[in-house]
Amino acid sequence: MSAITTYSISDALLIFITSHIIFQLLSTGCLASTTTTKTNHNKDKQLTAEDTEQLCADCRLTAQSIDDLIRAPRQVDAYGQVSDLINLDKIKKAICKEIVSDRDRERCRSFYFSHLDAAQRWRLANIKNEQQPLRTSYYDFVCIKEMKYCCPSGSFGPKCTKCANCPTANHQCQGEGTRAGNGSCVCKPGHWGQDCGTCLSGYYFDRDALKLPEFSLKRLLCKPCDRSCRQCRSGGPRGCEVCARGFEWVAGFGCADIDECIKSNNKICGPNTFCVNTIGSYFCYECDRACDGCHGDGPDMCLRCAKNYKLDNNGNCIAQQKTILPPEANYYRYAIYVGLCICTCIILHNSVYMASLVGLGVALYIGASEWVMSGHPGLTALPGERDPGNLGGAGLSTNPTLSHLGL
Repeated sequence: MSAITTYSISDALLIFITSHIIFQLLSTGCLASTTTTKTNHNKDKQLTAEDTEQLCADCRLTAQSIDDLIRAPRQVDAYGQVSDLINLDKIKKAICKEIVSDRDRERCRSFYFSHLDAAQRWRLANIKNEQQPLRTSYYDFVCIKEMKYCCPSGSFGPKCTKCANCPTANHQCQGEGTRAGNGSCVCKPGHWGQDCGTCLSGYYFDRDALKLPEFSLKRLLCKPCDRSCRQCRSGGPRGCEVCARGFEWVAGFGCADIDECIKSNNKICGPNTFCVNTIGSYFCYECDRACDGCHGDGPDMCLRCAKNYKLDNNGNCIAQQKTILPPEANYYRYAIYVGLCICTCIILHNSVYMASLVGLGVALYIGASEWVMSGHPGLTALPGERDPGNLGGAGLSTNPTLSHLGL
């Protein structure tokens, strides 16, 4: 007989407490292991200096767009409360729309929508400090304080170290305003040469700076040329010395955009495409499928209608009403051909001469019938459209061209 093991209440309580302690130790160890793994994973994903510099540029672009949207001054209501004009719904709808470059616009929108939580915290921070006359800018709060992608002006590097004094005002410290760079003195954009005293090609010396009381001969202010210029001596289209590609000189105006579409009589694009002019360039787009050549988008802009399309009273190319024979019509046609051949053979037994004439007539009839059936435009179904002959209820064609087939 097997022995029966019995436990007292104290033994059961001791087992329960021991199990609970072991479970807690294991849980703590697993949690620590998980935390360590996450920490190491985040270290593996640590941003490089180049990544941070790009994120700072994107954040600055986004901040500029937001500043344009909320530039209106704060309003004070009848109770003396300052209203909060930071409307995130409004910003979401209009953010980055004013940016001309497609690439910059996409970078701006991508940054904003991937940092919506930071934008919400920025809004709440301004609500808490709404009695202050100046709101905290998106750039200062998100780009510098929250995300730490950028540094304040006059500082650089991961810890926003203060820049050293450079020899002239044409210099700046490398990485200024970003979390990258080494702080060494380099020429500002558009400047080069000894003491950064020469303007690069594509920039011009702002002579208005000579009139400023604080102007110094050690300072050269180079500004970028107008987009219509490749080289320039002053600002605007009139200041161009050489026009950029896609622009031409117009007396009294300067470098003006070339409308390549009009200048080429819309022949600059390939067949069945149309031209759309842009500033300094142009794009080619495919015509509507209803068109065989066009001068714009849509079936109302066709030069000619494509095959299986016709012009309606409103000037639109529309699909033609197609006549499609049901499958059994082919059987009837082939039966007629066989019957005619049998008749020719019967006549052959009585007269070779008559059989030859009848045979020639039958051959011409069959050849002409097959030519009409294969070449008639009303019998070709358009790609992607259902063939009514496969619906089972379609009647035979009443097209006069087919009446001679006896169908």
